Amino acid sequence: MAFGMRRVAEIAAVAACVAIGAACAAARAAAPPQDPTGVWLTIDDKTGQTTGAVRIYAAGDGFNGRIDRVLDPKDAARPCEPCKGDRHNQPLLGLEIIRGLRPDGKGGWGGAEIVDPDTGNIYSASAKLDGGGDRLILRGYLLISLLGRSQTWLREK
Repeated sequence: MAFGMRRVAEIAAVAACVAIGAACAAARAAAPPQDPTGVWLTIDDKTGQTTGAVRIYAAGDGFNGRIDRVLDPKDAARPCEPCKGDRHNQPLLGLEIIRGLRPDGKGGWGGAEIVDPDTGNIYSASAKLDGGGDRLILRGYLLISLLGRSQTWLREK
């Protein structure tokens, strides 16, 4: 009889550990992602050099991003001629290029749009933090994420 009670206690202890582990995993999955706000250095895909900086800030229930700094000062006042809507002919410095990043429930953000100020093209966008929150992996795409490309931005210290 004592052997049976000890076995029941062991099973109960294992069940409690499993339940605690599941609760911790659920809490972690439900936790909002780290905060993407701040200034991010944009990196040229071909040269690996910094091209400017984008400031991501809270806007409503999500986040937006605007050009905070450009590498070439003469580009600061250059208008975004190919942009459409309220972005058309706005100066690059201060141009809102990301709109509507919202938590995606998977530890990142999605549902946003990003504009390429060189072409005026608007893409769907998603993002996630990496490297302890020091890298932002931003993906722009058409229709589905598979049809796009990613850029890694570095958090300015």
